[in-house]
Amino acid sequence: MRRLVALTCGPAVAFVMLAALFAPAAHAECEKIVWQTRWQPDPFGTSGGSVIRVPVCRDGTPSTKPNRAKQKSKPKQPTNAQLRALRFTPSDVVSATVRQRMIEQLAHGEQAEQIRAMIASGELMRQFHSNLRAHGRSTRDVADAYAESYTTLWMIVNGRATLKGSTAKAVHKELRRQLALDPRVRRASDATQQETAEWFGSWTAALAGSMNYVRTLGDPARVKEYREKVRTTLMAPDLFDTDLAKIRLTSRGIERR
Repeated sequence: MRRLVALTCGPAVAFVMLAALFAPAAHAECEKIVWQTRWQPDPFGTSGGSVIRVPVCRDGTPSTKPNRAKQKSKPKQPTNAQLRALRFTPSDVVSATVRQRMIEQLAHGEQAEQIRAMIASGELMRQFHSNLRAHGRSTRDVADAYAESYTTLWMIVNGRATLKGSTAKAVHKELRRQLALDPRVRRASDATQQETAEWFGSWTAALAGSMNYVRTLGDPARVKEYREKVRTTLMAPDLFDTDLAKIRLTSRGIERR
């Protein structure tokens, strides 16, 4: 049984709860979920941008004629070499770039300096890496980071404190499969893979830590309100760009409700 990550966010760093309210969101009604790789430009000019793998909404019309035989066939599995290609060699420069992106996104208002100092300290990724290790995942694998973020944030959006181990394993396997089979992801540079992993990891630590803090206040209405804010925040184009409330995680992987 997997429990919601034990990320912490005391009153001194509860800024994330407030900052997330202003994150952009783009609502979409989904006919079905498909996986796409997107290039996310860096709006702050500190890097070239990031390749991110996201579930996106599509209508029910296929772009080509359906291949019924192929639809019934067993999903293609990546080779060991393709899976290894999702690993990156980390760089302090890339980590600094991600921290700066987070600062530009969140360090506003009366607590701006406090927010800046907290993010600059690297605490968000230290907590996220600790959680990855606790679940037997690598801190140097973009798919491990993405799957951990997806599972954790889905639990928050859907009000779940626990998740069956078989479900978490199935989701992790499916996301790794999808990313490893996409040449744009596995052939991305180490810097791009690391930036993607740490961007999602930083947001996961921030949002999960804030949710844990809100729960300590003992106000169900505030918990519900914050969960809704997390849901809309994650619909931003540089995050999951979809509504996680419309996704089911099962022992078969990821499904639409």
